[in-house]
Amino acid sequence: MLRFVLNSFAFLISLGLTMGIYAAKGEAESSESVSVKMEIDSNDLKALSEARASQSEEALLKVVRKILSVDEKNLIALNTLAMFYYEQNKYGLSQIILNRALQFYPDSPALHNNMALVLLGMDKQRQALPLFHKALELKGDHKVSAVNLGSLFLQYRDYDHSLEYLKVGYKGFQTELKSGSVGALEATNNYAVALTALGRFNEARDVFQDLVKVNGKNPNILLNFAILLIEKMKNYKEGKKIIAKLKFSEDDSGIQRKIEQLEAKMSGVEN
Repeated sequence: MLRFVLNSFAFLISLGLTMGIYAAKGEAESSESVSVKMEIDSNDLKALSEARASQSEEALLKVVRKILSVDEKNLIALNTLAMFYYEQNKYGLSQIILNRALQFYPDSPALHNNMALVLLGMDKQRQALPLFHKALELKGDHKVSAVNLGSLFLQYRDYDHSLEYLKVGYKGFQTELKSGSVGALEATNNYAVALTALGRFNEARDVFQDLVKVNGKNPNILLNFAILLIEKMKNYKEGKKIIAKLKFSEDDSGIQRKIEQLEAKMSGVEN
């Protein structure tokens, strides 16, 4: 049996800035559960964004220090610096900064999510899982935490729990999915894989069809859809159409081997 291609998550919460694998605006600062007045000068925000994009630690620290000298609790500045260090694999520094931010904003689901990611980077999964749960306790529809948690359960083949959380993320990412957001596509792919693993093939097919309408060239999505159609549903006619889209557009040797296996499976049945 071919393995589905899963998307491993590190959804970073961006509080007003573009960063990381997926840029999601942190709902924490405006949620009813957190009384926080987010203020940052527009020039400082621009400078912070530019410094972050430059990947220069010196430039970023200069801007962050300026912002924190006026407002030591500034969540945007603290989170941006923490996630910069996270992406540099400097997990200890990231953890220190997030701990400081959490002292000021203990009810921020965004910060709990990001701290969980840091702990995952440090191979501390047992400590990370409760933080994802905490984020969802604070905000039940916090889609980023839900997708991260659901994807972890999916990797460990706990499909029931995986689907429970991925469904939250799937619903939350509908708007971004329509616009072709990479993060939304990947979250929805994992949701469809979880549906498939639980034998809910028709539902999974519908989700994959929606994904292909949005992005008909993503190799992981196409491969997973082909596996569903050919291995699970025995729908070789439709499966061949998906394989045809992959076969001549994807050079990845691993995907090509999986395509050959799927073609051999169909050939064996037809013969």
